[in-house]
Amino acid sequence: MTNCSVEKSGVLIALALLITILAGCSPDPPNSGPDPTPSTDTSSAQTSPPMDASVGQVLSDNTPFGSPPKWVFQGKGGWSIDHMDGSTSQMTQADTGCHLTLQARSHQDGSQSDEEASRAEVERVLAEMRARFAGVAVKDHSLLTLRTLPTSKDPNTAVEFVRTQIDYSHAAGPKEWVIVLAVRAFVADRVILELGYSCPRDMLGTRKEVDALLKATARINSE
Repeated sequence: MTNCSVEKSGVLIALALLITILAGCSPDPPNSGPDPTPSTDTSSAQTSPPMDASVGQVLSDNTPFGSPPKWVFQGKGGWSIDHMDGSTSQMTQADTGCHLTLQARSHQDGSQSDEEASRAEVERVLAEMRARFAGVAVKDHSLLTLRTLPTSKDPNTAVEFVRTQIDYSHAAGPKEWVIVLAVRAFVADRVILELGYSCPRDMLGTRKEVDALLKATARINSE
């Protein structure tokens, strides 16, 4: 059980402990597994070579990374860091009031494929949201391609995530919120990477704008 105090009217979002953060609490550190601390690196956010999004690790590809993948935050300006620990980073955009959460957590069930585990995690999050919030509705269920941080071993691999856009309501204002949730399980590496971009509903941009922001901001460390 997590003990916490409410912050920022309960609008900070996390994924693996999603409901805890939706309610405004900081998650407890994971009990086991890798140390997937998201790092900040802005050196290559605008200079990475282009790559065909169809090339890379699709959702049905269960190939292990070889070492547990981690998030790399590459936001340029306009972001403040609200929370950072060994598993979760949360940032806020000053001009929109939107929140970005990057989380990696241990996943020990090796019986599923990457795609099965990814979709099961989305359903788990939805079930918890429906138990706690009003107006929970899935508005989009598709795929999002994010890229690895270019390294000598991996120039710029595109990795597919399950992308789900969910409306929900808070008891206090602003009441109407939306979260864009991206989930990818790496079963062989025993890790699930999860991203949440949550906004007051009237502040969320178009899908093209949101996906472009996420692709420029959230990278995967393949080393």
